[in-house]
Amino acid sequence: MHGLLLPVDKTYIVSQVLETLCYGFFVCVFILSIYTYTHSGRNTHANIMFAITCIMFFIATWHFAITFYRTVEGVTDLQGLLLQGGAEFLENSKLWHALMRNILYIAQVLLGDAVAIYRCWVLWDRGLRAISIPLVFFVGTIVSGIMACVNLSSVVPLKDGSTRDWVAVFYALGVTQNALTTALMVFRLYSSGRPKPSWPLFSKTILLLFESAAFYFVLQIVILAFFLARSNFQAVLLGMIPPIIGATFTGITIRVAIRAQQLQPTISGLTSQCQWRADGRNLAVAVHVVSETMYVSSPGELSLSKQSELDFGVNDDASV
Repeated sequence: MHGLLLPVDKTYIVSQVLETLCYGFFVCVFILSIYTYTHSGRNTHANIMFAITCIMFFIATWHFAITFYRTVEGVTDLQGLLLQGGAEFLENSKLWHALMRNILYIAQVLLGDAVAIYRCWVLWDRGLRAISIPLVFFVGTIVSGIMACVNLSSVVPLKDGSTRDWVAVFYALGVTQNALTTALMVFRLYSSGRPKPSWPLFSKTILLLFESAAFYFVLQIVILAFFLARSNFQAVLLGMIPPIIGATFTGITIRVAIRAQQLQPTISGLTSQCQWRADGRNLAVAVHVVSETMYVSSPGELSLSKQSELDFGVNDDASV
Protein backbone atom coordinates (compact mmCIF):
# COMPACT_ATOMS: atom_id res chain seq x y z
CA MET A 1 0.00 0.00 0.00
CA HIS A 2 1.43 3.36 -1.04
CA GLY A 3 0.74 6.78 0.34
CA LEU A 4 0.63 10.05 -1.51
CA LEU A 5 2.82 9.85 -4.62
CA LEU A 6 3.88 12.97 -6.52
CA PRO A 7 5.49 13.20 -9.97
CA VAL A 8 9.25 13.02 -9.61
CA ASP A 9 9.96 16.22 -11.52
CA LYS A 10 7.41 18.21 -9.53
CA THR A 11 8.80 16.76 -6.31
CA TYR A 12 12.27 18.03 -7.14
CA ILE A 13 11.02 21.45 -8.21
CA VAL A 14 9.06 22.00 -4.98
CA SER A 15 11.94 20.60 -2.93
CA GLN A 16 14.36 22.95 -4.67
CA VAL A 17 12.15 25.96 -3.95
CA LEU A 18 11.88 25.06 -0.26
CA GLU A 19 15.60 24.38 0.01
CA THR A 20 16.35 27.73 -1.66
CA LEU A 21 14.22 29.58 0.88
CA CYS A 22 15.78 27.75 3.81
CA TYR A 23 19.30 28.18 2.44
CA GLY A 24 18.72 31.91 1.92
CA PHE A 25 17.65 32.19 5.55
CA PHE A 26 20.71 30.19 6.60
CA VAL A 27 22.99 32.58 4.68
CA CYS A 28 21.51 35.56 6.55
CA VAL A 29 21.87 33.84 9.92
CA PHE A 30 25.43 32.75 9.08
CA ILE A 31 26.46 36.32 8.18
CA LEU A 32 24.96 37.51 11.46
CA SER A 33 26.89 34.83 13.34
CA ILE A 34 30.17 36.03 11.80
CA TYR A 35 29.45 39.59 12.93
CA THR A 36 28.39 38.47 16.40
CA TYR A 37 31.39 36.19 16.82
CA THR A 38 33.92 38.84 15.78
CA HIS A 39 32.36 41.56 17.96
CA SER A 40 31.68 39.65 21.16
CA GLY A 41 33.53 37.94 23.95
CA ARG A 42 34.89 34.52 23.02
CA ASN A 43 35.38 31.36 25.00
CA THR A 44 36.11 27.75 24.22
CA HIS A 45 32.47 26.80 23.82
CA ALA A 46 31.77 29.76 21.52
CA ASN A 47 34.82 28.90 19.38
CA ILE A 48 33.70 25.28 19.02
CA MET A 49 30.14 26.25 18.10
CA PHE A 50 31.33 28.79 15.51
CA ALA A 51 33.69 26.25 13.93
CA ILE A 52 30.81 23.76 13.67
CA THR A 53 28.65 26.50 12.14
CA CYS A 54 31.24 27.06 9.40
CA ILE A 55 31.35 23.34 8.61
CA MET A 56 27.56 23.18 8.46
CA PHE A 57 27.47 26.17 6.11
CA PHE A 58 30.01 24.48 3.82
CA ILE A 59 27.98 21.26 3.70
CA ALA A 60 24.66 23.06 3.17
CA THR A 61 26.17 25.15 0.36
CA TRP A 62 27.44 22.12 -1.54
CA HIS A 63 24.18 20.26 -0.97
CA PHE A 64 22.23 23.23 -2.36
CA ALA A 65 24.52 23.52 -5.40
CA ILE A 66 24.32 19.81 -6.27
CA THR A 67 20.56 19.68 -5.78
CA PHE A 68 20.13 22.74 -7.99
CA TYR A 69 22.28 21.14 -10.70
CA ARG A 70 20.29 17.89 -10.56
CA THR A 71 16.97 19.74 -10.71
CA VAL A 72 17.98 21.82 -13.72
CA GLU A 73 19.41 18.82 -15.57
CA GLY A 74 16.47 16.56 -14.81
CA VAL A 75 13.62 18.99 -15.35
CA THR A 76 14.81 21.16 -18.24
CA ASP A 77 17.65 19.54 -20.18
CA LEU A 78 16.51 15.92 -20.13
CA GLN A 79 12.74 16.09 -19.77
CA GLY A 80 12.04 16.59 -23.46
CA LEU A 81 14.78 14.33 -24.83
CA LEU A 82 13.56 10.91 -23.74
CA LEU A 83 10.25 9.53 -22.57
CA GLN A 84 10.29 10.27 -18.85
CA GLY A 85 14.02 10.87 -19.18
CA GLY A 86 13.98 13.50 -16.49
CA ALA A 87 12.30 11.21 -13.98
CA GLU A 88 14.75 8.40 -14.71
CA PHE A 89 17.65 10.82 -14.32
CA LEU A 90 16.40 12.16 -10.99
CA GLU A 91 15.63 8.69 -9.60
CA ASN A 92 19.01 7.26 -10.57
CA SER A 93 20.90 7.16 -7.25
CA LYS A 94 24.03 5.64 -8.84
CA LEU A 95 25.12 8.89 -10.50
CA TRP A 96 28.04 10.65 -8.81
CA HIS A 97 26.05 13.78 -8.00
CA ALA A 98 23.20 11.74 -6.53
CA LEU A 99 25.67 9.85 -4.36
CA MET A 100 27.38 13.09 -3.29
CA ARG A 101 24.02 14.65 -2.43
CA ASN A 102 23.15 11.69 -0.21
CA ILE A 103 26.55 11.77 1.49
CA LEU A 104 26.25 15.51 2.21
CA TYR A 105 22.74 15.03 3.57
CA ILE A 106 23.79 12.24 5.92
CA ALA A 107 26.92 14.15 6.97
CA GLN A 108 24.84 17.20 7.90
CA VAL A 109 22.34 15.10 9.85
CA LEU A 110 25.12 13.32 11.74
CA LEU A 111 26.84 16.61 12.49
CA GLY A 112 23.59 18.08 13.79
CA ASP A 113 23.02 15.02 15.98
CA ALA A 114 26.59 15.25 17.28
CA VAL A 115 26.15 18.92 18.17
CA ALA A 116 22.91 18.13 20.01
CA ILE A 117 24.78 15.53 22.08
CA TYR A 118 27.62 17.99 22.68
CA ARG A 119 25.19 20.64 23.94
CA CYS A 120 23.60 18.08 26.25
CA TRP A 121 27.06 17.22 27.57
CA VAL A 122 27.85 20.89 28.23
CA LEU A 123 24.48 21.71 29.79
CA TRP A 124 24.69 18.67 32.07
CA ASP A 125 28.03 19.77 33.54
CA ARG A 126 30.02 17.62 31.13
CA GLY A 127 28.75 14.40 32.62
CA LEU A 128 28.83 11.30 30.43
CA ARG A 129 25.87 9.63 32.12
CA ALA A 130 23.44 12.16 30.64
CA ILE A 131 24.54 11.41 27.07
CA SER A 132 25.35 7.70 27.30
CA ILE A 133 22.06 6.52 25.76
CA PRO A 134 22.01 9.19 23.00
CA LEU A 135 25.58 8.15 22.12
CA VAL A 136 24.45 4.56 21.57
CA PHE A 137 21.72 5.73 19.19
CA PHE A 138 24.21 8.04 17.48
CA VAL A 139 26.56 5.14 16.72
CA GLY A 140 23.61 3.22 15.26
CA THR A 141 22.70 6.26 13.14
CA ILE A 142 26.24 6.39 11.74
CA VAL A 143 26.18 2.70 10.80
CA SER A 144 22.72 2.84 9.22
CA GLY A 145 23.62 6.04 7.33
CA ILE A 146 26.72 4.43 5.84
CA MET A 147 24.81 1.28 4.87
CA ALA A 148 22.03 3.36 3.29
CA CYS A 149 24.60 5.24 1.17
CA VAL A 150 26.24 1.98 0.09
CA ASN A 151 22.89 0.50 -0.94
CA LEU A 152 21.76 3.65 -2.74
CA SER A 153 24.95 3.66 -4.80
CA SER A 154 24.62 0.05 -5.93
CA VAL A 155 20.91 -0.78 -6.33
CA VAL A 156 17.66 0.78 -7.49
CA PRO A 157 16.32 2.10 -4.17
CA LEU A 158 12.59 1.87 -4.93
CA LYS A 159 12.89 -1.83 -5.78
CA ASP A 160 15.22 -2.88 -2.99
CA GLY A 161 13.81 -3.76 0.41
CA SER A 162 17.15 -3.65 2.23
CA THR A 163 17.70 -0.05 1.15
CA ARG A 164 14.34 1.01 2.54
CA ASP A 165 15.09 -0.86 5.75
CA TRP A 166 18.42 0.91 6.25
CA VAL A 167 16.90 4.31 5.48
CA ALA A 168 14.03 3.60 7.89
CA VAL A 169 16.50 2.61 10.61
CA PHE A 170 18.52 5.77 9.93
CA TYR A 171 15.43 7.97 10.31
CA ALA A 172 14.08 6.09 13.34
CA LEU A 173 17.37 6.17 15.27
CA GLY A 174 17.83 9.85 14.47
CA VAL A 175 14.33 10.70 15.72
CA THR A 176 14.81 8.66 18.89
CA GLN A 177 18.18 10.21 19.66
CA ASN A 178 16.87 13.72 19.07
CA ALA A 179 13.84 13.01 21.24
CA LEU A 180 16.22 12.18 24.09
CA THR A 181 18.58 15.10 23.56
CA THR A 182 15.72 17.59 23.10
CA ALA A 183 14.04 16.39 26.31
CA LEU A 184 17.34 16.52 28.22
CA MET A 185 18.11 20.04 27.03
CA VAL A 186 14.60 21.36 27.73
CA PHE A 187 14.62 19.88 31.24
CA ARG A 188 18.11 21.20 32.01
CA LEU A 189 17.42 24.69 30.66
CA TYR A 190 14.13 24.93 32.55
CA SER A 191 15.46 23.55 35.83
CA SER A 192 18.51 25.84 35.76
CA GLY A 193 16.33 28.93 35.75
CA ARG A 194 16.67 29.77 32.09
CA PRO A 195 14.38 31.23 30.93
CA LYS A 196 13.73 33.48 33.92
CA PRO A 197 10.54 32.81 35.92
CA SER A 198 9.41 36.41 35.37
CA TRP A 199 9.25 35.97 31.59
CA PRO A 200 5.87 35.47 29.85
CA LEU A 201 4.92 31.87 29.16
CA PHE A 202 5.09 32.37 25.38
CA SER A 203 8.62 33.81 25.58
CA LYS A 204 9.78 30.99 27.84
CA THR A 205 8.31 28.37 25.52
CA ILE A 206 9.89 29.87 22.40
CA LEU A 207 13.30 30.14 24.08
CA LEU A 208 13.21 26.55 25.30
CA LEU A 209 12.18 25.25 21.87
CA PHE A 210 14.85 27.37 20.18
CA GLU A 211 17.74 26.37 22.42
CA SER A 212 16.79 22.69 22.31
CA ALA A 213 16.53 22.60 18.48
CA ALA A 214 12.97 21.30 18.76
CA PHE A 215 11.92 22.46 15.26
CA TYR A 216 14.52 20.20 13.63
CA PHE A 217 13.24 17.32 15.76
CA VAL A 218 9.63 17.92 14.63
CA LEU A 219 10.70 18.03 10.98
CA GLN A 220 12.45 14.68 11.43
CA ILE A 221 9.24 13.14 12.76
CA VAL A 222 7.25 14.43 9.76
CA ILE A 223 9.79 13.02 7.29
CA LEU A 224 9.83 9.65 9.05
CA ALA A 225 6.02 9.52 9.00
CA PHE A 226 5.87 10.17 5.24
CA PHE A 227 8.61 7.62 4.61
CA LEU A 228 6.84 4.89 6.59
CA ALA A 229 3.63 5.74 4.72
CA ARG A 230 5.58 5.09 1.48
CA SER A 231 4.86 8.59 0.23
CA ASN A 232 7.50 10.39 -1.78
CA PHE A 233 6.30 13.64 -0.25
CA GLN A 234 9.12 13.14 2.23
CA ALA A 235 11.48 13.86 -0.68
CA VAL A 236 9.99 17.36 -0.85
CA LEU A 237 11.10 18.01 2.72
CA LEU A 238 14.52 16.37 2.52
CA GLY A 239 16.14 19.37 0.84
CA MET A 240 15.15 21.56 3.78
CA ILE A 241 17.08 19.49 6.31
CA PRO A 242 20.71 20.62 5.66
CA PRO A 243 20.01 24.40 5.78
CA ILE A 244 17.56 24.05 8.68
CA ILE A 245 20.10 22.09 10.72
CA GLY A 246 22.70 24.75 9.98
CA ALA A 247 20.38 27.69 10.71
CA THR A 248 19.16 26.12 13.95
CA PHE A 249 22.58 25.58 15.46
CA THR A 250 23.91 28.85 14.01
CA GLY A 251 21.17 30.65 15.92
CA ILE A 252 22.30 28.86 19.07
CA THR A 253 25.90 29.90 18.28
CA ILE A 254 24.78 33.53 18.07
CA ARG A 255 23.08 33.26 21.44
CA VAL A 256 26.19 31.69 22.99
CA ALA A 257 28.36 34.53 21.65
CA ILE A 258 25.95 37.18 22.94
CA ARG A 259 25.85 35.56 26.38
CA ALA A 260 29.64 35.44 26.46
CA GLN A 261 29.71 39.17 25.72
CA GLN A 262 27.12 39.92 28.41
CA LEU A 263 29.03 37.92 31.01
CA GLN A 264 32.42 39.43 30.18
CA PRO A 265 32.09 42.37 32.64
CA THR A 266 31.08 39.92 35.35
CA ILE A 267 34.19 37.84 34.70
CA SER A 268 36.41 40.94 34.87
CA GLY A 269 34.84 41.97 38.15
CA LEU A 270 35.32 38.54 39.65
CA THR A 271 38.94 38.21 38.59
CA SER A 272 39.81 41.58 40.11
CA GLN A 273 37.91 41.19 43.38
CA CYS A 274 37.81 37.51 44.32
CA GLN A 275 40.97 37.27 46.37
CA TRP A 276 41.07 37.08 50.12
CA ARG A 277 43.03 35.53 52.97
CA ALA A 278 42.05 32.54 55.08
CA ASP A 279 44.17 30.50 57.47
CA GLY A 280 47.14 32.66 56.58
CA ARG A 281 47.11 31.63 52.90
CA ASN A 282 46.24 33.54 49.74
CA LEU A 283 43.20 32.11 48.00
CA ALA A 284 41.92 33.03 44.57
CA VAL A 285 39.01 32.12 42.38
CA ALA A 286 39.78 30.73 38.94
CA VAL A 287 36.89 31.34 36.59
CA HIS A 288 36.67 29.61 33.22
CA VAL A 289 33.98 30.08 30.62
CA VAL A 290 33.01 26.69 29.24
CA SER A 291 29.49 27.20 28.02
CA GLU A 292 26.52 29.47 28.41
CA THR A 293 27.17 28.92 32.09
CA MET A 294 30.55 29.18 33.80
CA TYR A 295 32.18 27.00 36.37
CA VAL A 296 35.51 25.80 37.69
CA SER A 297 36.11 22.15 38.33
CA SER A 298 38.19 22.06 41.49
CA PRO A 299 38.12 20.56 44.97
CA GLY A 300 35.54 22.21 47.18
CA GLU A 301 33.28 23.52 44.43
CA LEU A 302 31.17 26.45 45.51
CA SER A 303 27.93 27.51 43.82
CA LEU A 304 27.35 31.25 43.59
CA SER A 305 23.74 31.61 42.49
CA LYS A 306 21.31 30.52 39.83
CA GLN A 307 20.64 34.09 38.87
CA SER A 308 24.25 34.76 37.87
CA GLU A 309 24.63 31.22 36.51
CA LEU A 310 28.16 31.06 37.86
CA ASP A 311 29.76 28.17 39.69
CA PHE A 312 33.35 28.50 40.78
CA GLY A 313 35.83 26.69 42.94
CA VAL A 314 38.48 27.87 45.38
CA ASN A 315 42.10 26.78 44.97
CA ASP A 316 45.08 27.45 47.15
CA ASP A 317 47.49 29.91 45.50
CA ALA A 318 45.45 29.87 42.29
CA SER A 319 46.29 32.30 39.57
CA VAL A 320 43.40 34.16 37.99
